[in-house]
Amino acid sequence: MVVGESDFRHQVEDDIRPFRDVLLGLFFVTVGMEVNPSTVLVAPMAVLVWMIACLAGKALVMILVGAIMRWPAPAGARAALILAHGGEAGLLLLTQAMRVGAIEPSVGQPALLALAATMALGPMLIQGSARFAELVVGASHRVKADAEEAAIREESQDLTDHVILCGCGRVGRPVSLVLEAANAPYIAVESDLIRFRRAKKSGHKVVFGDAGRKRVLEAAGVARAGIVVVTFDRRHAVERILHYAREHNPTVSSIVSAADDQDTACTGGSQYRISRERRSRPGTG
Repeated sequence: MVVGESDFRHQVEDDIRPFRDVLLGLFFVTVGMEVNPSTVLVAPMAVLVWMIACLAGKALVMILVGAIMRWPAPAGARAALILAHGGEAGLLLLTQAMRVGAIEPSVGQPALLALAATMALGPMLIQGSARFAELVVGASHRVKADAEEAAIREESQDLTDHVILCGCGRVGRPVSLVLEAANAPYIAVESDLIRFRRAKKSGHKVVFGDAGRKRVLEAAGVARAGIVVVTFDRRHAVERILHYAREHNPTVSSIVSAADDQDTACTGGSQYRISRERRSRPGTG
């Protein structure tokens, strides 16, 4: 630890790495020798209960931590699954507790075997964590998305030959002021919560949603729109918006903000292109 705080720490780390690997293997071998495999035959239900308690208990703790830290739901679900299995510290504590007589072997052996089994399941849990997170939060996200789309559809239901303003930030707000001054019907779609609240407070007709999603554009009435205005320069998002817009309304005109002349190629058949230099933070609408 003392050497680790010095300028020689990198060299020392390289020198002791082989010993670390050897000692790690030795640790697992010695702990494994403490496990009695016949426990599965003697007390299978106890092993199963300990496995469920370990996996469910650690996952629940991580879910609570994620809620306290206000992690996004997908991140919390993935963290809970990735960290649900047992670890080396648990093996060490159980073996030492049985050695000093703090835990009876009839209790410690099933727990030790269950902990080792959860460690064996660890790689599979980590590999499937992304899919699990999608399944857990998919339903809640779908409900949230349906609510957003319903709100957008309600705002745009009376609009025809209107302007869909994708982004209501640094560029989008001045554009909305021009549209309001010209009494042109429009609806702005903003995905950033701070910019959405700022635009809403300014009195603009803005709804919260991601204009790069097909269902959001449908809810905004892209099939009835006259012009689609994209005020940000995120190339892939712009391409996706224009593709969806022309799929539902081949005659719709488009005005696209591009970072430079090279990015204007992504707009394809857009009738208008706004090319500007990156003097400020890119990607803002």
